[in-house]
Amino acid sequence: MQVEKHSLARTTPRTLAMPRTATTSRAVHFSDEENSEVSKLRRQLADEKLRAEEAERQIESLQTAQRGLETRQAHADIMVRELKGKLTQREEELTEAGRNLRSAQRTVEALEEEMQALRKKLEARPRGRPRLKPLETAAEEDEVLVVENDEPQPVKWWKD
Repeated sequence: MQVEKHSLARTTPRTLAMPRTATTSRAVHFSDEENSEVSKLRRQLADEKLRAEEAERQIESLQTAQRGLETRQAHADIMVRELKGKLTQREEELTEAGRNLRSAQRTVEALEEEMQALRKKLEARPRGRPRLKPLETAAEEDEVLVVENDEPQPVKWWKD
């Protein structure tokens, strides 16, 4: 903001009562009507100067506000770019996780089908002749044979 400074010192040295010549504008005496017109014009000029100063202050404040808004917009644009990058990365991660999930589901389905097939096979009745010994006793005999096989066999030293 510009400030007008007025000097309180005289610009011309003080002189004794010397009559001024009629050639200068200061020596001309205006009538009351002209004086009121001059004062009116001076007031209008002062009002215009005040309005101009106020307009300049408004311009400066608006320019400051505009710079602030431009800065905020630039920060927002940067943030939008960063968030779009993060979003793209997250979408890629979700896509990969979806693929992995579908693959795991297919594997689980295949394993369940295999398990069902094994259950059916286990539950199926044997065809043909029935066995002489049930499966459980055969399993027990196998265990007994394994236990017997672990021990050393006696040597037959006599003749029959």
